[in-house]
Amino acid sequence: MEVKGTFFWDSAMCIRHRKYGLKTIADSIDNQMEHVFRDGHDIQLHIHPVWFKSEFKNKEWKFNNDYYRLHSFFDEIPNVEEIFELTKNYIEDVIRPLHSDYHCRAFRAGGFCIQPEQQILDIMERYNLSIDSSVCKKLVTKTSSHYYDYSNTPSKCNWFFSEESGVCKEDEKGKLFEVPVGSV
Repeated sequence: MEVKGTFFWDSAMCIRHRKYGLKTIADSIDNQMEHVFRDGHDIQLHIHPVWFKSEFKNKEWKFNNDYYRLHSFFDEIPNVEEIFELTKNYIEDVIRPLHSDYHCRAFRAGGFCIQPEQQILDIMERYNLSIDSSVCKKLVTKTSSHYYDYSNTPSKCNWFFSEESGVCKEDEKGKLFEVPVGSV
């Protein structure tokens, strides 16, 4: 039996490795994703934005966890919308030569941190990302680097939602679709 899956690629890592001349690592990951796609699996967008405030010094990555969540980038350079554009375009540039009709349509926020989601959902819609996979049902945390509250999600395995309803409330007329990371 062959099982196919969706792999959420954190392309920000490749972007930043290339910025610091670490082409071998980025090429290796690109090649791995090409192989995964050729094997019939799906490739979609995963963003750990902390990469955009990381530095490679003395052969070591330095991360600033104040920038772990996308929300930390609304007033930064690059901003949240630019991060979506850069990371989505990177994936499409690697995968499209393998299949000219490929489009990145799904997103998963790093560390499940999509909330508060209205501004991010607006950006997702502008970039034709209609599927979210950031929710991990019943999970709740609030730390200096992470925030999410998925304690009140629909009892369904998947649901439609809208910018107005948010990811934790079903909206049958919503244009966005939730495929949770895990279900209880």
